[in-house]
Amino acid sequence: MDRSVDVGATGDLTQKRDTMSRIWILLLTSVSAILSLSSLIADFVEPQHYHTAEIAKSSVLATRDFVLEDEVGTEEKRTLAESDVRRVFVLDDRDNVRPSVRIETLFGVLSSMTEQTPSGERVVGAGTDAQKSPPKRVIEDRFGLELTAQEWETLADPVNWKELKDVIRSVVDSLLEKGILASKRPLATALSKYGAVVVRRSSDEEQPILSVESLYDLDEATEVLEASLSRSSGSALESLSRKIARSLLRPNVVFDSQETERRIRLAREQVEPIFFQVKRGEVVARAGEQITPLQARKLARISELKRGAGGAGMFIAYFVLTNLMILTVYFFLARFRPRFFKTTRDLWLHCLTLVGSFLLLKFTSVVSNAVALSFGGFSTTAFALATPFAAGGMLLQVTLGPTATLFFTMIFALLSGIFLEDMWLIVVLIVIGNIIGALSVTPARRRSVFLLAAIRVAFANTIITLCYILLFTPLTPAVGVAQVICAFCGGLLSGVLAAALTPVAEFIGGYVTDIKLLELASLDRPLLRELSVQAPGTWNHSMVIGQLGEAAAEAIGANPLLTRVGAYYHDIGKIKKPAYFVENQGSKENRHDKLPPSMSALIIRSHVKDGVELAEEHKVPQQLIDFIPQHHGTALIEYFYDKALREAGEGDLVDDSLYRYPGPKPQTKEAGILMLSDHVEASSRVLPDPTPARIQGMVQKIINKIFASGQLDECELTLRDLHLIAKGFTRVLSGIFHKRIEYAEPVEKGRTDREEGHEQHKDEHAKPNRSEPETFALATPGSGVTEEIDRADSQETLRRLGIEPH
Repeated sequence: MDRSVDVGATGDLTQKRDTMSRIWILLLTSVSAILSLSSLIADFVEPQHYHTAEIAKSSVLATRDFVLEDEVGTEEKRTLAESDVRRVFVLDDRDNVRPSVRIETLFGVLSSMTEQTPSGERVVGAGTDAQKSPPKRVIEDRFGLELTAQEWETLADPVNWKELKDVIRSVVDSLLEKGILASKRPLATALSKYGAVVVRRSSDEEQPILSVESLYDLDEATEVLEASLSRSSGSALESLSRKIARSLLRPNVVFDSQETERRIRLAREQVEPIFFQVKRGEVVARAGEQITPLQARKLARISELKRGAGGAGMFIAYFVLTNLMILTVYFFLARFRPRFFKTTRDLWLHCLTLVGSFLLLKFTSVVSNAVALSFGGFSTTAFALATPFAAGGMLLQVTLGPTATLFFTMIFALLSGIFLEDMWLIVVLIVIGNIIGALSVTPARRRSVFLLAAIRVAFANTIITLCYILLFTPLTPAVGVAQVICAFCGGLLSGVLAAALTPVAEFIGGYVTDIKLLELASLDRPLLRELSVQAPGTWNHSMVIGQLGEAAAEAIGANPLLTRVGAYYHDIGKIKKPAYFVENQGSKENRHDKLPPSMSALIIRSHVKDGVELAEEHKVPQQLIDFIPQHHGTALIEYFYDKALREAGEGDLVDDSLYRYPGPKPQTKEAGILMLSDHVEASSRVLPDPTPARIQGMVQKIINKIFASGQLDECELTLRDLHLIAKGFTRVLSGIFHKRIEYAEPVEKGRTDREEGHEQHKDEHAKPNRSEPETFALATPGSGVTEEIDRADSQETLRRLGIEPH
């Protein structure tokens, strides 16, 4: 009990170690995949810094897509928006600055200086003492007037005030209402470049200024005023009106720089910046060229992106994503496909294929960059399509099978989608190319299947690329043509590379492909040739088992070619002692008659050990070597065990372990089929009168016996598989043991030898149907030979043919 517990614990520990080793392999694969990508390696390297007008020492390519603001274009757009902003002039027409206010102030001051005389008249300056300044000077200083004595007398007379007010207001108000500039030069400049508007401060009403004549300058306003107030009378009232109007006539329209700047700033802010996109692989600077300002900005932007991303942070992000994808897909398949990657060697092959595919992508990226630098009209993306994306899928399909191909395709496509950002075309090429390639090399019975697969993948790549071009028009027609050509070449290279790598995987990894199996099945192989010479009975036995196993494997969807070739090698150990096996003894005496049962059993068992040693010596692949011990499993050598029991004395015990094969039990469907084929073929040799019905009964009995013994517990054969296998065995054995009609000697005399030979030839072609179980021994009338018929079988046959037996 304790020992079984220890064995179970040891098995669990071994399984845990195997799982951990596989996880470490997957982690190493993810790191290798990351480091093999050109974009990430380039991101870890600080780019060469260049300034404007420097000479580039090496060519620089963009390692990722990014956008860069077109400062020149944006500034041009903003300048255009600025030119659309009209310059603002403000007309100050508020009440507190109107001329009427100054007029009222003038006459208010005059009114305060007047006194009423005894006669009732009001006189300006009456009653003022000599200590005070003269009223005339006060008015002149305060209002900027130079009045003659006569003009002063006219102004001092209140009788003239109303007329003066009306005349001055009528002229000055109309001039100020239109607007007066100190100078028209700023307005002329604004109108010639931008346009202008005038805003009335009192109401914020805005009106466009159509021309410089829309406003007066001070000189023009003065001329208009002079012309409006000039009369031929030349009176003091006229001259006084002009002088007062001129003193009130001031510029009331000014350029509002603050408002204009505010509007310009708002217009510039509303302009959206112009960006241009830099694509991955785009040539930013070429070696030997002088760096332009735009190139310098691009290089600076690339440096900013790399410093901003951070090498360590980027590596961690890629590492986590990569491992999450790989481990998730791996454990999913391991959960639902328990025999997925049966050995660590299989996982190594898969991981090396995955990393190798990324290295191929890296290589084509380097070549693409070099070509793009040499021919500026092409894009690096086009040449990247020449990568043989489907080579890995074809290689894994012929070595490990569809599950490994699916695992590879999923991981390769997902990681490429991350590392290549928005290059979904490559992701589609990977998925479709690997699936079509895998389907095209199944089964791989000859090397030419890789050529056919290459052509199919190439045409599929071409169709996908054409669809991509229709969806996203390339920069130039040359780029589109290059994409199609490179995608086609990538498909062809996939088949060529897979065909070249398959023998390498067969040699280094010991994998057995269908092509390798066909080579191993040839009689030119020294081991099989020696078997056919030294043990011809065993060789014939192996050939028949191969037929049985191939038919059964086809029936249940196993590998028929592997089963057949495995049958050829399963008994090669009998080469060393062929005479001890009944199929090679012929009419000679049986050597086991002189040996004790234990020794005979030892010799019989030794052919398994000898077969493994011979196979290893001749470098037979492990998949075929596994058939040698597994086709017997741990079965009992019943003949000699029963003989030992008969010879044992009363009370003596016979150790059955001495009469059992060492095993292991069959581990695969093919090995299970081979075990069944071996027993069925041996039993068919001693089956009396092997009719189809008896063959079927014998086959079913053998299969039931082996199934009940537990020898098939460790392989994946189901009850349905066993049923189909039995049908396949029956069909093949019925064909092997088919009956022929035996003709009696001819009664005619004088027949020539030539006629007898013709009759024999006719006999060879007079076979009954292979499905007929009867044995006929017909005699011609008068020959004296009786007709022997197995009547029970004959009646059954007639019923099966629809004929009622008599």
